[in-house]
Amino acid sequence: MANLSNNISRERIGVELDKILRGPNPLKGLGLIHGLNLYNVVFIKPQNDAVDSIQNTSVGLELSKTINWLIHKRHIAEVIPNSTEEMRWLYLASNLVPYKDMVYQEKKKQLPIVHYIIREGLKSSNVDIDTTCKLLNSLNTLREAVKNNHAASLDRPTLGMLIREIGSKWKLAIMFSLANDILPFTEKCNEIEQNEDMQQVIEKYREFVAQVHEFGIEECYSWKYIVDGKKVATLLGIKPGPQIKDTLEKVMYWQLGHPEGTPEQCIEFVQDLASKSKQ
Repeated sequence: MANLSNNISRERIGVELDKILRGPNPLKGLGLIHGLNLYNVVFIKPQNDAVDSIQNTSVGLELSKTINWLIHKRHIAEVIPNSTEEMRWLYLASNLVPYKDMVYQEKKKQLPIVHYIIREGLKSSNVDIDTTCKLLNSLNTLREAVKNNHAASLDRPTLGMLIREIGSKWKLAIMFSLANDILPFTEKCNEIEQNEDMQQVIEKYREFVAQVHEFGIEECYSWKYIVDGKKVATLLGIKPGPQIKDTLEKVMYWQLGHPEGTPEQCIEFVQDLASKSKQ
């Protein structure tokens, strides 16, 4: 396998993987990668003794199958990917789950190994790095949010700020999180439709997505602040810059909590914040 890795350029490996993920049968291609023990050739990690080896690489293939099953059955239609590109990101993130929490040292920085694999191993784009890392990094946060929302519905500001944190790929992140949560049940594929525990998990995610739509915050990740940074800086008596970021986040939280709120009302809110900060 070492000779294969050395004799084929990383660019070529990236191109061939891209063809598989965009092709008519990605699962067949991914199955061959895993079945022929090519995972560590395709998804090459940094050559660093400090980087731990991974044991269970097959989880990536099983997760890909689970995503495919969810889409085929059209569970939670609102978050089903709309393009080959979105499917490609889901498959890519699925096969990098074994490296989800692992980092490596690059110069004086610690970076996710996933970052290295996509950038150096597959010679892919920054968009692929950003999207894949976003899906992996939001996994635990989304799982917790779905759990909490089921126990007691999350309010509009809390849910909206979570969507803003994830960004425009929040629907993909929901699909990815759901697939990870039902993965343990897919070992009994013949009984999957009758598995009540799995259906309960799907229902929790359905509730979560329904809540987003009920609040009308599907695109809140792109909302502009009702009172912009320049105005906030003036109200706080400081120069515009990174230092007003925390206040702007509070403005957005207020904005989400007051759907009918006006700029004037928000200005009063910021003035109240400024007054309290001086006490």
